[in-house]
Amino acid sequence: TLAGQELASMTADGASTKRDICLRIPGFSGPLLRVARLLYRSAELCGEATLDAIGFEDGACLQLVFDSRWLALVATASEDCTAKIWSLGSGECLLTLEGHRDVVRCVTFSPNNMHVATASFDGMAKVWSIESGECLRTLEGHSV
Repeated sequence: TLAGQELASMTADGASTKRDICLRIPGFSGPLLRVARLLYRSAELCGEATLDAIGFEDGACLQLVFDSRWLALVATASEDCTAKIWSLGSGECLLTLEGHRDVVRCVTFSPNNMHVATASFDGMAKVWSIESGECLRTLEGHSV
C-alpha cells in the first residue's frame, strides 16, 4: 500500500494506457513502468490496454501498486561489449545496453537513477536512458 499517502491525482480519458498514466507522474519512468501495476476493481491495466477496455468509470480511482523487492536495480558490465540493468528482486534482465566495440569495464547509475554511464576499453564513455535503453551521448577520447 501507499500507507495513506497520495502518489498522484489526475484525470485521464478512456483511451489512456498504463504508460500514458505512469509517465504523467513526475519521476515515474523507466524500470518502474515494468514493475508497477495499475488496478481497477479486479482488472489490471496492462500493455496497450486502455481504461475503456477494463471498464473504468469516470471519476473512479485506480490503484498503483508495486512490490519494493522489484525496485532494487543492479547494473553489470561485461566482456561481451554490453551492460545490463537487472531487477534484484526478480533476477530479470530489464535492459541490455549495446553500442560499445570492446569490453565494458564499468557502469554506474546517475544520482537520480534515470541514466547509466558506461566506460569501455574502446576508449568511449556512454550515457544511457534507463527508460528506453537509448544511448544519449557518447564521449570519445579517453585512453585505456
